[in-house]
Amino acid sequence: MKKLMSMAFAVLITSVSAHAYNQNSAKNACINKVTQYGSGQYHGATNVHVSDKGHHSYNVTGNVRSSRDNQSHHFTCNIRHKEVVNWKVNSSQSHNNNTAAAIGVGVLALAIAAAVHNKHKKKKKHQKNNQQHISHYQQKSHQNDRYNNYDSGGNPFSDMKYLKRQCRQNIRHHLNRDHGNVRRIKFDSTHLHQRKLTGTGYVEFERGGDRDLNYHCEFDRRGNIYDGYYRYRHRR
Repeated sequence: MKKLMSMAFAVLITSVSAHAYNQNSAKNACINKVTQYGSGQYHGATNVHVSDKGHHSYNVTGNVRSSRDNQSHHFTCNIRHKEVVNWKVNSSQSHNNNTAAAIGVGVLALAIAAAVHNKHKKKKKHQKNNQQHISHYQQKSHQNDRYNNYDSGGNPFSDMKYLKRQCRQNIRHHLNRDHGNVRRIKFDSTHLHQRKLTGTGYVEFERGGDRDLNYHCEFDRRGNIYDGYYRYRHRR
């Protein structure tokens, strides 16, 4: 009986290990996102490198070929705690491309919390600027909440201007951090269904290039964003 139990335990451990999230899992997850499981514009990933950041978090880079120009383009992809949180494909093969990425996707979360977490990982020469940015963002967010009084019982979903501002600020924060500094974000269409704000627009990057934008912001009952995503690509 003990021998059978030992064998069963060994099989269980082997099975769990076989399904453990590792560098190969991260590589496949990013390639699937960038190529849209083989149905998108990009295909044929090559020169893929995976950097393990710990806690099931990885940075994945490589090249993919575009069906539009038949050229190779550099991509970067970030995974945090087994989830792909953002990825982008450059307009050229070089990872030092001076213009905005051809396409980029990311998930939204609490921007202030993300900024505080990110601050501790920045180099010393950037710490002062980051602290000023976070302090300004927190102060502005606090003023907005205090002005609208939504934390004390007001209804944020009757104020479309407030919802659009919160969504736009959150997207700007994530784009600035992960894709490059933003000059302007403009919403062309906005639709509110229950507590989900969706729509289209465009984003202009400071280093050059404007991109079509799709967004999806999910709010809690107090009008704070807790989930969502954004996607930008070359303007049509």
